[in-house]
Amino acid sequence: MPDRLPMDTLPAFAALNDLARRPLDLTAPGALNPARIKAMVCQGAGFTLHYAAQRVDDTVLDRLQELADQSGAVDQFLAMQQGAIANRIDGQESENRQVLHTATRDLFTEPPREPKATAQARGELDRLATFLADLDSGRLTAPNGETFTDLVNIGIGGSDLGPRAVYLALQAFRRPDRQIHFIANVDPDDAAA
Repeated sequence: MPDRLPMDTLPAFAALNDLARRPLDLTAPGALNPARIKAMVCQGAGFTLHYAAQRVDDTVLDRLQELADQSGAVDQFLAMQQGAIANRIDGQESENRQVLHTATRDLFTEPPREPKATAQARGELDRLATFLADLDSGRLTAPNGETFTDLVNIGIGGSDLGPRAVYLALQAFRRPDRQIHFIANVDPDDAAA
């Protein structure tokens, strides 16, 4: 993984911080004009993003591009796609492992764009399938021999939203003897709920 500089040490970060102190006033007369609405739209991957109602202008967009350039965001993303270790924070306890969610999308591409990372992702999915089969068959039990009935998903951001969305979408097919609980906050009260 390319070296990561702390974002707050980059010149573009300081410039964005300065711009944030005096944001664009969208309530000003004429701020949301037809020209702005027409100009502030982009398309990709079948999506259209209209961002005229966001407090950005060309200066903010230029500084964001500079921040991406200065931080090496594209190189870091490409390294992550190739299976580089990304879940780490220097000096902090962390997972210190690969982020393979982009590689799971590559499972359906022939040939895979990133064969090594895709093979690792397939290996993780195989391990998950074995784990679930062991749960279903009763080979994996609690120390007292009882079967597991509850799963607790602990995640923040996409690690919460993705599993929660799948759970909600497939809830009609869930087994009534199994429960899933979601903790999406580092606040202990979230776990107590």
